[in-house]
Amino acid sequence: MSREKEGKDKGSNNEKIALAIVAIACLAGAFYLLNSVMAPREVVVDGLKIRYASEPRQDMKAALSSSIIRIEERTTAENSTANSGIAMMGAEVAYAIASRGKQVYVYEIASDGQKYNCNENTSWCSNPQVIIGTDGCNCMTTGQKIEIYGGQEFMFNNSVIVRGLVGMALSG
Repeated sequence: MSREKEGKDKGSNNEKIALAIVAIACLAGAFYLLNSVMAPREVVVDGLKIRYASEPRQDMKAALSSSIIRIEERTTAENSTANSGIAMMGAEVAYAIASRGKQVYVYEIASDGQKYNCNENTSWCSNPQVIIGTDGCNCMTTGQKIEIYGGQEFMFNNSVIVRGLVGMALSG
Protein backbone atom coordinates (compact mmCIF):
# COMPACT_ATOMS: atom_id res chain seq x y z
CA MET A 1 0.00 0.00 0.00
CA SER A 2 2.78 2.39 0.73
CA ARG A 3 4.10 1.92 -2.82
CA GLU A 4 0.72 2.91 -4.28
CA LYS A 5 0.57 6.00 -2.08
CA GLU A 6 4.17 6.84 -2.97
CA GLY A 7 3.38 6.50 -6.69
CA LYS A 8 0.35 8.78 -6.37
CA ASP A 9 2.44 11.39 -4.51
CA LYS A 10 5.11 11.31 -7.24
CA GLY A 11 2.45 11.70 -9.93
CA SER A 12 0.89 14.56 -8.04
CA ASN A 13 4.27 16.26 -7.63
CA ASN A 14 5.07 15.85 -11.35
CA GLU A 15 1.74 17.45 -12.23
CA LYS A 16 2.44 20.38 -9.91
CA ILE A 17 5.89 20.89 -11.42
CA ALA A 18 4.50 20.74 -14.96
CA LEU A 19 1.79 23.25 -14.08
CA ALA A 20 4.35 25.57 -12.48
CA ILE A 21 6.53 25.44 -15.61
CA VAL A 22 3.53 26.17 -17.85
CA ALA A 23 2.48 29.08 -15.60
CA ILE A 24 6.00 30.56 -15.65
CA ALA A 25 6.16 30.24 -19.45
CA CYS A 26 2.77 31.95 -19.80
CA LEU A 27 3.79 34.79 -17.50
CA ALA A 28 7.06 35.28 -19.37
CA GLY A 29 5.21 35.35 -22.71
CA ALA A 30 2.64 37.84 -21.40
CA PHE A 31 5.40 40.06 -19.99
CA TYR A 32 7.29 40.01 -23.29
CA LEU A 33 4.13 40.77 -25.29
CA LEU A 34 3.06 43.64 -23.03
CA ASN A 35 6.57 45.05 -22.96
CA SER A 36 6.90 45.01 -26.75
CA VAL A 37 3.42 46.45 -27.38
CA MET A 38 3.19 48.99 -24.57
CA ALA A 39 6.77 50.26 -24.46
CA PRO A 40 7.30 53.47 -26.44
CA ARG A 41 9.55 52.98 -29.41
CA GLU A 42 12.38 55.47 -29.17
CA VAL A 43 15.74 56.05 -30.77
CA VAL A 44 18.30 58.81 -30.30
CA VAL A 45 19.96 60.27 -33.40
CA ASP A 46 22.70 62.87 -32.87
CA GLY A 47 21.24 63.64 -29.44
CA LEU A 48 17.69 64.03 -30.80
CA LYS A 49 15.13 61.69 -29.22
CA ILE A 50 12.71 60.31 -31.81
CA ARG A 51 9.55 58.45 -30.82
CA TYR A 52 8.08 56.46 -33.66
CA ALA A 53 5.10 54.32 -34.61
CA SER A 54 6.76 51.79 -36.91
CA GLU A 55 10.10 53.01 -38.31
CA PRO A 56 11.11 56.71 -38.18
CA ARG A 57 12.15 57.16 -41.81
CA GLN A 58 9.10 55.36 -43.19
CA ASP A 59 6.81 57.23 -40.78
CA MET A 60 8.20 60.60 -41.96
CA LYS A 61 8.00 59.60 -45.62
CA ALA A 62 4.36 58.53 -45.22
CA ALA A 63 3.41 61.70 -43.29
CA LEU A 64 4.99 63.84 -46.02
CA SER A 65 3.70 61.86 -49.01
CA SER A 66 1.35 64.60 -50.24
CA SER A 67 2.54 67.17 -52.79
CA ILE A 68 1.27 69.96 -50.50
CA ILE A 69 2.61 70.01 -46.95
CA ARG A 70 1.20 72.11 -44.12
CA ILE A 71 3.29 73.07 -41.09
CA GLU A 72 1.53 74.34 -37.98
CA GLU A 73 3.62 76.38 -35.55
CA ARG A 74 2.08 76.61 -32.07
CA THR A 75 3.43 79.71 -30.38
CA THR A 76 2.79 81.80 -27.30
CA ALA A 77 0.57 84.87 -27.63
CA GLU A 78 3.15 87.20 -26.15
CA ASN A 79 6.40 88.22 -27.77
CA SER A 80 8.67 85.46 -26.48
CA THR A 81 12.08 84.07 -27.38
CA ALA A 82 10.43 80.62 -27.42
CA ASN A 83 8.63 81.72 -30.58
CA SER A 84 11.93 82.34 -32.33
CA GLY A 85 12.98 78.74 -31.67
CA ILE A 86 9.73 77.49 -33.17
CA ALA A 87 10.15 79.78 -36.19
CA MET A 88 13.71 78.53 -36.71
CA MET A 89 12.64 74.87 -36.54
CA GLY A 90 9.73 75.60 -38.91
CA ALA A 91 12.04 77.29 -41.40
CA GLU A 92 14.48 74.36 -41.41
CA VAL A 93 11.70 71.78 -41.84
CA ALA A 94 10.04 73.87 -44.58
CA TYR A 95 13.38 74.19 -46.39
CA ALA A 96 13.97 70.43 -46.29
CA ILE A 97 10.51 69.75 -47.69
CA ALA A 98 10.54 72.51 -50.35
CA SER A 99 13.99 71.49 -51.56
CA ARG A 100 12.48 68.08 -52.44
CA GLY A 101 9.96 69.75 -54.79
CA LYS A 102 6.94 69.91 -52.51
CA GLN A 103 4.73 72.93 -51.91
CA VAL A 104 4.92 74.06 -48.28
CA TYR A 105 2.54 76.26 -46.31
CA VAL A 106 3.38 77.44 -42.81
CA TYR A 107 0.83 78.91 -40.47
CA GLU A 108 0.87 79.86 -36.82
CA ILE A 109 -1.62 79.36 -34.04
CA ALA A 110 -0.89 81.46 -30.96
CA SER A 111 -1.82 80.30 -27.48
CA ASP A 112 -4.68 82.84 -27.47
CA GLY A 113 -6.27 81.06 -30.48
CA GLN A 114 -5.29 83.67 -33.07
CA LYS A 115 -4.25 82.20 -36.44
CA TYR A 116 -1.58 83.92 -38.53
CA ASN A 117 -1.05 83.46 -42.28
CA CYS A 118 -4.65 82.26 -42.44
CA ASN A 119 -7.77 84.01 -43.67
CA GLU A 120 -10.99 83.24 -45.52
CA ASN A 121 -9.01 82.84 -48.78
CA THR A 122 -6.62 80.19 -47.47
CA SER A 123 -7.69 76.57 -47.37
CA TRP A 124 -4.45 75.18 -46.01
CA CYS A 125 -4.80 76.21 -42.36
CA SER A 126 -5.91 72.84 -41.03
CA ASN A 127 -4.86 69.20 -41.05
CA PRO A 128 -1.11 69.83 -40.79
CA GLN A 129 1.37 67.06 -41.53
CA VAL A 130 3.94 68.75 -39.26
CA ILE A 131 3.26 70.35 -35.87
CA ILE A 132 5.91 72.33 -34.00
CA GLY A 133 5.34 73.64 -30.47
CA THR A 134 6.84 74.40 -27.08
CA ASP A 135 4.95 71.89 -24.95
CA GLY A 136 6.10 68.39 -24.40
CA CYS A 137 9.03 66.11 -24.57
CA ASN A 138 12.02 67.81 -26.23
CA CYS A 139 11.67 65.22 -28.96
CA MET A 140 10.29 64.44 -32.39
CA THR A 141 7.39 62.02 -32.75
CA THR A 142 6.66 60.34 -36.06
CA GLY A 143 3.52 58.52 -37.11
CA GLN A 144 0.62 59.85 -39.15
CA LYS A 145 2.08 63.31 -38.45
CA ILE A 146 5.49 64.63 -37.51
CA GLU A 147 5.33 66.42 -34.18
CA ILE A 148 8.28 68.37 -32.79
CA TYR A 149 7.96 69.70 -29.26
CA GLY A 150 10.49 71.34 -27.00
CA GLY A 151 11.95 74.45 -25.49
CA GLN A 152 13.90 77.18 -27.21
CA GLU A 153 17.29 75.56 -26.65
CA PHE A 154 15.99 72.25 -28.01
CA MET A 155 14.69 73.99 -31.14
CA PHE A 156 17.96 75.83 -31.77
CA ASN A 157 20.16 72.81 -31.10
CA ASN A 158 18.17 70.33 -33.19
CA SER A 159 16.75 72.30 -36.13
CA VAL A 160 19.56 71.35 -38.53
CA ILE A 161 19.43 67.71 -37.41
CA VAL A 162 15.67 67.61 -38.04
CA ARG A 163 16.16 69.27 -41.45
CA GLY A 164 18.62 66.53 -42.39
CA LEU A 165 16.35 63.73 -41.17
CA VAL A 166 13.34 65.11 -43.05
CA GLY A 167 15.43 65.55 -46.20
CA MET A 168 16.79 62.01 -45.89
CA ALA A 169 13.28 60.58 -45.42
CA LEU A 170 12.06 62.31 -48.58
CA SER A 171 15.08 61.46 -50.70
CA GLY A 172 14.56 57.77 -51.02
